[in-house]
Amino acid sequence: MNKFIKLFLNNNKIKDVLQNDPLVIVDIGAAYPSKNFYNEFKNFVKLISFDPQIEKSFQKENFYFINNALYNEKTKLNFYKTNNPQCSSILVPDFNFLETFGKSEEFKIIETTEIEVDTLDNQLKNLNINNIDFIKLDTQGSELYILKGSSKYLGNVLGIETEIEFKPIYQDQPLFSDIDNYLRSENFELLDLRKIYWKSGKFRNASNYKGELIWGETLYFKNLKKLKTMTETKLIKAALLLLVYNKIDLAQEILEHTNFSFLNKYFKKTLITFPKIKGRYRMAKILNKIEKMLLYDKKSGDLIDIELKDEQ
Repeated sequence: MNKFIKLFLNNNKIKDVLQNDPLVIVDIGAAYPSKNFYNEFKNFVKLISFDPQIEKSFQKENFYFINNALYNEKTKLNFYKTNNPQCSSILVPDFNFLETFGKSEEFKIIETTEIEVDTLDNQLKNLNINNIDFIKLDTQGSELYILKGSSKYLGNVLGIETEIEFKPIYQDQPLFSDIDNYLRSENFELLDLRKIYWKSGKFRNASNYKGELIWGETLYFKNLKKLKTMTETKLIKAALLLLVYNKIDLAQEILEHTNFSFLNKYFKKTLITFPKIKGRYRMAKILNKIEKMLLYDKKSGDLIDIELKDEQ
């Protein structure tokens, strides 16, 4: 748990608010999670996870695990299971594109099954859940379809972390610009982007070569104008989510519109200002080159940014 969240949750009144009305998080594509931020404050969270690769649906206290695939309508689709389970999707991989970067083998289809898909709107209604706060999406190219099937709930959603592609890893998939345009139309704005680069041909194992920007992970949040119309409880949840991603300035701005603005003075004490020194830009360039080499994945040849929530 980072220091900002500890300061935030150290206030008993904040704890009371979140215990009475916990954060409701929807995690879509949850069978192979990375590091789930909500483990840091799970006592204040209701989690609903969806993935067709979850063995069976079950509930454990405030944690729901549902083996359903989501889409923009209720129908049946093919699900393509791949060599690397994390590459499985309802979309067919674009092997001509993948071959350029030596990725064909992990995307190789090993099984095709017909599955039922449904909208998030329908699934949440069936669970008697009327309001959600945050959506985490990692569904290998089908993210936009799922978002369009969530329209009845998006109005009250505070933030969305979603995987996006800049180039078509899957056939006929929506790309970053499509998702960005849709979310902006729903009063969300882009706050952060984690970028992943692939290398082609003989440059694949070169640690000093960045490669091409292929995909990434984004953080979207409701714009301030919309946030300011929401309840104090929603604003407290928004501040907590922003602290998770180290967006301290926006968290402070939101707290100014609540009865908890006094917490801002504690956050200010934890911030570090780097002194101005001669040659700092040159030093930054050198450190940046070293960082790129350290972030290079020798096995895959990819250059992978740090996690969205690990920027500090």
